[in-house]
Amino acid sequence: GDQLSKINGKMVNLVGDIHLTGGLGQLNLNNILDNVSVTTDESVQDLKVKVNEIGSNVNFDLAGTLAGFQANSYTGGSLVADNIKTVKIKTGDLGADIMAMAGDIQSLSAAGDITGRIMADGINGSGGIVKKITSSAGNFTGVARASDTINSIQAINLDNAILSAGNTINKAVFKGDIVDSYILAGYDIGTDCALGLVEPGGADLPGGGSIGSVTAKGTFQASYLSAGTLPETPETLNASLSVGLPYASDSISQISKVKFSSLINTNNDMEFGISSATSIGKVQIGKLKLSDGYTDEDFTIAII
Repeated sequence: GDQLSKINGKMVNLVGDIHLTGGLGQLNLNNILDNVSVTTDESVQDLKVKVNEIGSNVNFDLAGTLAGFQANSYTGGSLVADNIKTVKIKTGDLGADIMAMAGDIQSLSAAGDITGRIMADGINGSGGIVKKITSSAGNFTGVARASDTINSIQAINLDNAILSAGNTINKAVFKGDIVDSYILAGYDIGTDCALGLVEPGGADLPGGGSIGSVTAKGTFQASYLSAGTLPETPETLNASLSVGLPYASDSISQISKVKFSSLINTNNDMEFGISSATSIGKVQIGKLKLSDGYTDEDFTIAII
């Protein structure tokens, strides 16, 4: 029932659950085996976690702020705290859900693929910012949702993914392609981290928000990039993701800069492209440059 400063077992494998009715300051372990849970109910100190390997379906439910989390890989389960400062996956993939339920995620990095749900949900008008997501040698194939802002995201490819910010997406950089994905500013997909109403309380919320820059050194394929709006017929983009979506908002939103090497369309019946409720600044596709403030409410680049 009180605060525990440290659990230090660098040569110890955790095979059972940890449940503290108080809080914890530091957890150092060797490996965490499958189906283990770590729970703290009340904390007056920030927690740091450092382990080597994490098994499947390992869940952390932590009170207060998670100051630091480091592991070699974390492929399944969930990491939930009020606020999350740093998550670092040193050598492998990140497939677990990482969720800040009342604040921000400051930095999240993985050496390999990121496939889970990344969420920062603000409360009482504060928080809800994902400051930095980085996959140094892998793809982003999951969901990143911020009730307010996504500052930056970087990966090799964005593939069958969703980026959603209730306000602004400042910078998205991909060394490869953007394929079958949504990048939505001024459009909050809700706490279920899915387009449409999938779970109770997961209703999407269109609003106003802007995009700073989106860059892909490869192709832009069958994807949708928008600020404050959605396609008039979203079901044509990806039927599995687009059930029950509301339409464009009336809020002032803009896209400043978009740069791709090429456009590819593998389905002649699918419309995809770039849409802004207010204006689109500079668009470069290969050597083709389109610039100086497009103002159509629903400006779309489509290959038919």
